[in-house]
Amino acid sequence: MRLYLIRHGETVDNVAGIYAGSRDSALTNHGFQQATRLGQHFQTNGIRFTHIFSSPLQRTLKTAELVRHGQLLLPDVDHTSIPRVKPVPELIEQDFGYYEGKNWTHMPSKGGKHDRYEQHRAQPGFKEPESVDSMAARMDSFLSDHLFPLLREDTTAEDACVAIVSHGLAMPVMWQQMILHLPFKSLTAADHLIEARGTIVVDRLGGWSNTGYLELDLQRTMTDKFYPGAEAYAEFIVDGGDKDGTCSTSDDVVAKPKRSIHQFTVTITAINSVEHLKGLKRTGGGVGSSKHDEAQKTIDTFFKRRRVS
Repeated sequence: MRLYLIRHGETVDNVAGIYAGSRDSALTNHGFQQATRLGQHFQTNGIRFTHIFSSPLQRTLKTAELVRHGQLLLPDVDHTSIPRVKPVPELIEQDFGYYEGKNWTHMPSKGGKHDRYEQHRAQPGFKEPESVDSMAARMDSFLSDHLFPLLREDTTAEDACVAIVSHGLAMPVMWQQMILHLPFKSLTAADHLIEARGTIVVDRLGGWSNTGYLELDLQRTMTDKFYPGAEAYAEFIVDGGDKDGTCSTSDDVVAKPKRSIHQFTVTITAINSVEHLKGLKRTGGGVGSSKHDEAQKTIDTFFKRRRVS
């Protein structure tokens, strides 16, 4: 399986610096162009998706649909074979509760300004932000119900290629949950990543840019040996000095049995890849930051000559 964990394109609330977890913020014109570029990038590289999953919010659905549209441009492809985007509620962003729709500076920082937090709690209708544990449970449910079944022995002989379009805070949690399911010492990074970065802490890969993606290569092994995953979030490290080139847990973490993806090795081949955005510039005059409207006409429309019958 080839697996792509993709963040949605830029949104109106991203530009405004507003918390938009469960809030249905629309793509900007620039975000629409980012997602269009992403779909073209996959098409140009001959990547054919067999499954496309998405959060049901419009910013992720539109990004996923533009990825799918790129698939329709593949040469010699049967359009009926292009998978439909499947919305999955578990992939939604963290719900920020009381802070939904408020500026990023409004939420008290961790470890400080607790008095302001208490003031917020006293407000009528105050709602706590969704906890990381709640997000982890959602992501675990998605993995168990949608992704892992694709890895079973009885799946189709065709190699699966899966796109998952989600959000900037949801995807790191999904990735950490996936690590917990992997066989111990089955995770590594491609040589070119190790050479470029030196050391990779793979459960702390950093943030996802708009339409940035994490690319993974899952390969079935012939061994029946079982390696249990780590029960707690462990610090997995890959660097050029490792003898076997694989990840390992820190010494103070005790590996305990947990549901695992048996007989698979996983290689990270791209981290927050934004190669498709090279040369893309925001349209000036505030247009690029404006909400994308499907009814808008591109400048090409004004220069097309009307056909004469």
